[in-house]
Amino acid sequence: MSQRSLNLQNLREYNISQIGNYTYDFVFLGYYDKKNTLVAGLYGYLYLGMFYIDLLWVDKNLRQKKTGSALLMKAEEYAASKNALYIRINTASFQSVDFYLKQGYEILTKLPLLVNGKKDQFNYYLVKFLPSIEYNQ
Repeated sequence: MSQRSLNLQNLREYNISQIGNYTYDFVFLGYYDKKNTLVAGLYGYLYLGMFYIDLLWVDKNLRQKKTGSALLMKAEEYAASKNALYIRINTASFQSVDFYLKQGYEILTKLPLLVNGKKDQFNYYLVKFLPSIEYNQ
């Protein structure tokens, strides 16, 4: 067993001792062209009332054509149907932070990155609360 797997197993056992059993509900949403080639995809998971978007990619020929927005909307609908409280994602300044802001996501925090020695790049952690259910903050 790898060191990572052992640490993960030990952490999961501790977590279960504190809150009971829990699961990850993984989901992949994709768009395919007429040749059945993947042209956009989103991979995420539902975990303890949060939906986390791990990966979102759109082929360069479909960017600026609402494909990413449609994919994100499907993910939000899925998350809401599972009673997720919010959606969380992180992205970098050289990727697509403006896209998420236009979709109603809010910046939780912004942390510096070093990209090829440049100090003008940042990692953004974003959240969008869903109206699916009420919760206590």
